[in-house]
Amino acid sequence: MALDSNSATLKAALLGVTRDSAPFIVRDGAPEQTDIVIEWRLGEPRWQSIFAAANLARVTRLYVRLDESLRTARVFDEEFGVAWSAGVPVLTLALGAPLGPPSSGGVGFTELVGAITHDYRFLTSELRDPLAAIVNEHGWRLEGVVSKSSAQLAGAASSSALVVAPPTQIAPASFTPPPGSGVVVRGPNTIIQPRNGMATAGFVCALHGWIPFWIGFVMCVLAIIFSSVGMSRAKDLNGAGKGLAIAGLVIALCLVIPAMFGL
Repeated sequence: MALDSNSATLKAALLGVTRDSAPFIVRDGAPEQTDIVIEWRLGEPRWQSIFAAANLARVTRLYVRLDESLRTARVFDEEFGVAWSAGVPVLTLALGAPLGPPSSGGVGFTELVGAITHDYRFLTSELRDPLAAIVNEHGWRLEGVVSKSSAQLAGAASSSALVVAPPTQIAPASFTPPPGSGVVVRGPNTIIQPRNGMATAGFVCALHGWIPFWIGFVMCVLAIIFSSVGMSRAKDLNGAGKGLAIAGLVIALCLVIPAMFGL
C-alpha cells in the first residue's frame, strides 16, 4: 500500500538512500536550485580507483524537483564525459549526441547489504531505480523532463538540455578535498591532482644517504621508512609517487650498509 506523504517526508526518505558502501550519493540539491541530486561518487578519492578500474567514460547526474501540488517528482538527466588524468576524473558536460556506454562493460563494483547483493555497471538506471521505488512507495509519480529548468525550483536560472556552447571541464559539485588526503584543487576549471609527500620525502632522504658517518645512516633509515609509507599511500592515490618511493627505497638499501660503517 502506497504511503500518503508530503514533499518533506519524501525528500527525507530519498536522502536516506545514501549508504557509505554504495558508489552513489543522494544529497540535498539546494546548490543546484533543486530538491534532490543523485550522482556517482566520482569526487571522493576513496572511490576514484574503482571508477578508473572500470574505465568509466561517462556518467549521469539526476536533478529531482518535488511538486507537492501534483504529487510528482520531476527528474532531469545530465550527462558528462569522463577523462582520466593520473587516476583522477575530469568531467566534461556532454553536448549533443549521447556519449556511448558508460564503461568497458561488466560489473564494476559489487555491494553487499545484508543478504542482498547489488552489482553496479554505473548505468543511469542504477540511479533511477532507487528513486522510482521510493517515489512510488510514497504514492507519488515519477516524471522525466527534457530541460534542466523543469527539474529546478521556481526562480532558478533557465537552462536547456540542448545547449550549443563549447564544453566546459568541471569537477563534481559535491567534492571538497578532505584534510590530509593529498588531493588539491587548482584553477577555475577544477583540475584535481593527487600528491604523495611521503614518497618525495623518502627519495630526498635517500639522495643524502651518501653523507659520511652517522648522518648518512640516519638519512638512509628515514628514506626506507618514508619510501615504504609512500608505496603504501600510492595504492590509495592511484599510483601517484610510486616511482619515487621505489627509487628512494632502492637507493637507501644500497647505501645503508656502507653508511652504517661510516664508509
